[in-house]
Amino acid sequence: MFATLFSVTLFVALAIQGVFADFTIDTPSPIQCTGVQITWSASSPPYNLLVVPADDPCGEALVDLGQQTGLSYQWNVALAAGTAAVLFIEDSQGNEAWSGTMTVGASSDSSCLTSTTPATS
Repeated sequence: MFATLFSVTLFVALAIQGVFADFTIDTPSPIQCTGVQITWSASSPPYNLLVVPADDPCGEALVDLGQQTGLSYQWNVALAAGTAAVLFIEDSQGNEAWSGTMTVGASSDSSCLTSTTPATS
């Protein structure tokens, strides 16, 4: 009896872990003041999409990209070159996915930057 219960519990735990492991977000290569495509795998929409500091991912968001219903978003990168950031996405069920660290690349275009543009290193 114990072996059967253990087997069922292990199977359910692995099945649940497999479902969560499938929710992913890519790590794009953003360039200051240009557009970059962000994509993620299907889960339970809508999705809340944030750009957070790489050195404090649980701190205040650098950019709130809002609630999304699709599987991609075209982001106009209004962050200064050299800013290290991570993408965070959460679905309607509370499942989370994180990108790898991305560093905003340099550009001769600075038209998107203001005195309040967030920047981190």
